[in-house]
Amino acid sequence: MAISQRARLSEEVTDVLVERGNQKVVISTAANAGARFSDFGCSTLVTRSESDSELALLVWARPEIPREYLLTLFETASETVRQKFETADRGKADLVREMIKQAADQIQTKLRDHTSKFANARAHVEQLHKYG
Repeated sequence: MAISQRARLSEEVTDVLVERGNQKVVISTAANAGARFSDFGCSTLVTRSESDSELALLVWARPEIPREYLLTLFETASETVRQKFETADRGKADLVREMIKQAADQIQTKLRDHTSKFANARAHVEQLHKYG
């Protein structure tokens, strides 16, 4: 616990703290403005946040958490926690919602393109089959 409260924490130290620490240590580490997190540390924080709304809010509030982790955090959070995210930082919540909308639009576009290409290809193959 004492280590998690140091003024500065390197990525190597936070990796160990968030992986092996108990709930209090992980929350203290996430709340520490001087803590830096590696990709592994961010991923571990998000995973541990799935069952801990207090930790989820602390992770959400950190400015350096990459977008893909924010998206996962938002996706796995309960509706109550999502509302707290919006209260804490409306801009981030809007960003995540926009990312989800863009991803959904891309999937729909790909499906539409694939469906029309498939239909054209099928018609062509059926025509080839018809003529032997």
